[in-house]
Amino acid sequence: MCTAGNYCPEGSSAELECLGGTYETRSGSAECQTCPEGFYCPTGSSDPLECINGYCPEGVDAPLPCEDGYYSDNTMKRLSSPDDCPYCPTSYYCHSGLKQGLCDAGYSCDFGAISARDPNKICPIGHYCTTGNELPTRCPEGYYYGSEGATDVKFCEPCKAGTYCIKNDGVARVCPKGHICPEKALEPTPCYTGTYNPYKGKSRSDECLKCPMGSLCNARAIDDYKRYLCPAGHYCDEEGQKRDPKPCPAGTFRNETGAENYTDCWECPEGFFCNEGTAYPEPCDAGYSCPDNSRKEFACPAGTYCPALSGDPTACPAGFHCPTLRTDTYGKCVNGTYCPEGSRYETPCPAGYFGSSRTDNHDMQSGCVGCGLGQYSDLGSNTCEFCYSGYICLGTAITPEPKNLDEGGMICPRGFWCKSGSYSAIACPLGTYNPDEGAG
Repeated sequence: MCTAGNYCPEGSSAELECLGGTYETRSGSAECQTCPEGFYCPTGSSDPLECINGYCPEGVDAPLPCEDGYYSDNTMKRLSSPDDCPYCPTSYYCHSGLKQGLCDAGYSCDFGAISARDPNKICPIGHYCTTGNELPTRCPEGYYYGSEGATDVKFCEPCKAGTYCIKNDGVARVCPKGHICPEKALEPTPCYTGTYNPYKGKSRSDECLKCPMGSLCNARAIDDYKRYLCPAGHYCDEEGQKRDPKPCPAGTFRNETGAENYTDCWECPEGFFCNEGTAYPEPCDAGYSCPDNSRKEFACPAGTYCPALSGDPTACPAGFHCPTLRTDTYGKCVNGTYCPEGSRYETPCPAGYFGSSRTDNHDMQSGCVGCGLGQYSDLGSNTCEFCYSGYICLGTAITPEPKNLDEGGMICPRGFWCKSGSYSAIACPLGTYNPDEGAG
């Protein structure tokens, strides 16, 4: 009888060892079982061996090594695929599936390093990395290093006066215009309001110069005061001025920059109005009227309109309406309404009438047409509709269910019936009768 770790196919004269990647725990078996994942089975195995120092997919005779940058050891058991292998731990590199040693100085091995000098782990610019460094160490504030691979803090160089060094950067940058940079500066210091600096590479506060009259240096980091001249409509009468500019008085204007005194502001011309601080005289807005030398504009009343630069309001023309104050246009009265001259609102056609579609709808005769027999309309309607069944509509009906002549019709009488849109009743046929009103 075949022993464990062997198998005897039918007709065999001797037992055969189980092949690598298979095993057999039973005696007298005709075939061996496939080694399960998480285990390995050398040739002649009677039991699967627990996988350590690698990973074991189904049917292997020995553990397979983890990929470079990953590892396993005898504490990690029953790994079955490369995905089960953990990253190489921080500060170390891993090769052939094993943790080999610490990374060299000049490299930062956060995780997954494949060699002591993994090119993907080289210490970045602006940092240094000692032996077994987990993460790069930033150069001290005010220092920089312009290359990769620094192994010690001694590689970091101090920023000189007139330059600045950004954190994590690898270069000393020239101090920009409008700023100063003392030695070991982390960032440029802007010149204060009221001053400017037109040069690069400056380091002292007295190198920020006072702005002249006619300029408004109310911001920091100014490099050219000529780009900060006192704005139009204002004057700046102080050297190094940094407060809000003084407005030209109401009734005056100035459309140029750089004024040094209120006498540099000019009188507002006729047909315009000038508020305090005006740069350009403002035309009287549409919807307003303006007198000569005005400091403000006057609203156009409803029922009138005022185009731009109007002296007096104009009455709304017939067939149009002007519903709001301060308008420069008039709206066409829509179909279904009419508008006499000077109208503020549209007047709707009364019930029983519909819009004439005429463009000269200035009164009811020109703007409205009565509904025909069998029809009605609501207030302001553009169309007439058929009256309801059970009712008679005799023209200009104001409801689909008129009950008397004032409403433009009547209820269908007894003995008759009235279909939708009726203007006369239809008698019941011979041999039939209708005892009720309103039959449809």
